[in-house]
Amino acid sequence: MPAPAAQDPAGAPSEAAKAAVTPTVILVHSELLDGSSWRGVIPLLQRSGVNALAVQLPLNSLWADVAVVQRALAIVRGPVILVGHSWGGVIITEAGVDRKVAALVYVAAMAPDVGQSFIDRLRNAPRGPGLAKLLTDSSGFVRLADDAFATDFGQDLDAAQNRLLAATQAPVFGKVFEERVNNAAWKNLPVWYVVAANDRLLDPGVQQAEAGRIKARTVATPASHAVVLSQPEVVAKAILEAVAAVKAGAAAGHDGAAQQLQPLSPPVQPEPPKK
Repeated sequence: MPAPAAQDPAGAPSEAAKAAVTPTVILVHSELLDGSSWRGVIPLLQRSGVNALAVQLPLNSLWADVAVVQRALAIVRGPVILVGHSWGGVIITEAGVDRKVAALVYVAAMAPDVGQSFIDRLRNAPRGPGLAKLLTDSSGFVRLADDAFATDFGQDLDAAQNRLLAATQAPVFGKVFEERVNNAAWKNLPVWYVVAANDRLLDPGVQQAEAGRIKARTVATPASHAVVLSQPEVVAKAILEAVAAVKAGAAAGHDGAAQQLQPLSPPVQPEPPKK
């Protein structure tokens, strides 16, 4: 019979015991998308022996979205890595204080501090040109103009994929971007960040600044805001770096110094929209 895992006085697995187990990855999608947006990333994780779970956010309040992630955390055994794309970064910032969470991965995402909202992080910051093409209906829900998916959301995807994204987009209640977090999990966890250098919604310079501010291990790639769909290999590689670090116990030695997964690529000029 195998020996029981070591536990701390509170009854939770020790850091050594958690590091010996392959972490589960919980994937938190962006505004306008749903859990299926991780369809290119999940098989790559599974191929490496990593269990992955994509949540489905209601996108109608910060706390409803956080509750969805908390429910996912409750059903998973062992350590967890939370991955957040865009708005999902705000959710993992709040939900990441759960004791199961061993690391965070931000993908073209915002990482607010305690008492800050998504919008607060964008005040006085450059705005991506695609933001001007967001539409708000009479109930306060925000969607992106259908034709803007090809020019400002997924300009590195083919036309058919962008038509599908436009047809299946999940509108988000606009007020969620004003709701402020009570916790900032990135302060106490190792963090990775994937910068989408051709992003026309969330300015790449803002992303670089966020990554530096939270002292993340960072990789930049010439991708649109739909980086999880257009470059799943890059996203999966960053997640697997986090998995390897947690398994090796490197997470416990996180010193808060910004590091690179690989040298940052030179600044990439946005590509012209496809005709």
